[in-house]
Parts: sequence; structure tokens; C-alpha cells
Amino acid sequence: TPEGPAALLPKDDRYALVWTARSDEAQRIAALPDAEFLATLLRHFGGRQGLFLQASPRKTFPLRLAYTGSEATGRVVRIGNAAQTLHPVAGQGFNIGLRDAWELANLCGDTAEAETGGTAMLAAYARGRRTDVMGGLGFTDFLVRVFSNDVAPLRHARGLGLLALEALPPLKIFVARQPSLTPTDTWDTRIYAISPAPQRFLERIGAWQRLDADRIQPVYRMDVTGDARGTIRLDAYESGVSHLATILESGRLQHALWQAIEADGNVALHCPAAIESLDRDGASTRLTLADGTTLE
Repeated sequence: TPEGPAALLPKDDRYALVWTARSDEAQRIAALPDAEFLATLLRHFGGRQGLFLQASPRKTFPLRLAYTGSEATGRVVRIGNAAQTLHPVAGQGFNIGLRDAWELANLCGDTAEAETGGTAMLAAYARGRRTDVMGGLGFTDFLVRVFSNDVAPLRHARGLGLLALEALPPLKIFVARQPSLTPTDTWDTRIYAISPAPQRFLERIGAWQRLDADRIQPVYRMDVTGDARGTIRLDAYESGVSHLATILESGRLQHALWQAIEADGNVALHCPAAIESLDRDGASTRLTLADGTTLE
């Protein structure tokens, strides 16, 4: 929506609602009586999920970009939301937090016991996480500005952009390093589930055709189970579609996207490059690379 995303997230046999609005409007909506709130939600969200029958007490909190960094001293390191908070538009905050924990655990396992938590180890962790975290911050901030802007051209492009969202996260890698020119035969443990809409987007930009058909797997049926009870079964045959999604490896998707970008003469590549800082000033965001290049 012009003010940001609205989403229903499965929670047991109900839904958790995320509704983004301006601060004053959010306070007004949250204070509405239940019946009026449900009617307003139906007008805003539409009837794709049917009628909304009940609503629990509402809570509001501000959405803002915050980055304290991964630097650590005194055997203390910040990870996840303690190090950075992001707008939920792309769901990247949780993913970045998981990667923080994964990288820290790996580093602890590779460091001698006497040196675990020491200055050298924590400095290595901070250096290793900077590119991924800054890329995620920049990517998310870009999406917020695009999808929360009501300028006519951006408003009409919003639908296509959201459909492509699942295919875009690997693009942040391009600001950091070029993928291997030749993908290896080793299976990548990090994978993506690409739905048909982002697949069509990848086809339009010439990336999907560059993927090895033997290394991708269609998904024909999916069972979604809640924390306590209830299961939703999604079936491609019953839905009248060829497949629900396609599973493919992150590295090969990055490689295909890289090849497509190299073939497009309208894209400026900064590679190899390392992100030095990300600064936000009013309506603009400035990305500074380690070589001094500034992108706005």
C-alpha cells in the first residue's frame, strides 16, 4: 500500500496482523472499537481471506532503521535486533539475525578455546558481517522508499516489484563480490523457493534461462502446519497450475543474475567492492564504498 505493507501471518488457528500506517493514523486505527476496526481492515485488506470476525487488543510501535554495528569489545558481541533493526517490508531482519548467529557460532568453533571471545576473534566477526548486514539495510531501505512512495510511476510499478521480491535478495551480493564464474558441482546448502510470479520476472530479465534445469526442483504439493493445530494443504493439480514453486540453489541464482546483469548495458557494476557506511539524511540514502565511491 502507499503507506507500507499489510500482512496476515498464520498463528495457530488464527492470524497475526501487521498493518503499516503513518504514526497518527496507526494510533487512530488501533483505538477503534472492534467492530469498526474489523470493517476498516476489510476495506484496507480486501476479502481474499473472507470476513474478519474477531480482533484481539492492538499494539503499535514505530518502524525505524537502526544500526549499532557488529563491533564488539569486552567479550560482548551484538547480534540480531541488538545490532540492527529493519523495516519488516522484506522480512530481512530475522534472516540477518540468523546469519549473525550462524557466523558467530562457526567462528567460535574455528577459534582456539583460549582465544574465543578475544579481541581478534570479535574483530574478525565484525569484518565478516559488515557487508551482509549493510547490504540488507540498504536493500530494505530502498524497498521502503519505493513501495511507500505514492508517485504515479512508482505506484504502478509496485505490483511488479512485489512479485519480484523473492528473487531480489541475492542482488545485494553484487555490491560486495562477484560469484564464481563457474558454479561448482557441490550442492549449495542455502536455497530459495521461487514462486511462479518471481520466476516470470527472472525470465523477463534473462536470468531464469541461464539456470541449469537439472539443478532446480518444482514443488507440486505443500502442507503448512500451525504451531498447535490445523494444516493447510496446497496442491498444484487442484489449483490448476503446473507447480507451486521451484527450489533452486542460492549460488546458482546469484550466478544467473550476475550473467544477466553483465549482459545488460544499462546497469553499472561496482565489483569487487566493500561497503563502508550507509547514511540516511531526510529523503535520501547515501551508500559509501571502501574505495570512496558514493552512491545515492
